[in-house]
Amino acid sequence: GLLAYEHSLVKGGDLSKVNVAFFNVNGCISILLMAFAIADRVWV
Repeated sequence: GLLAYEHSLVKGGDLSKVNVAFFNVNGCISILLMAFAIADRVWV
């Protein structure tokens, strides 16, 4: 899902949005990782 979103932002030879795509995907992954870490500490 996130990889497809990243590829949809960067189309063809236009690499101007590579940094935005990279930043957005890393932000989503870090939020998900933090949520799983908190859930692990709370419920396990």
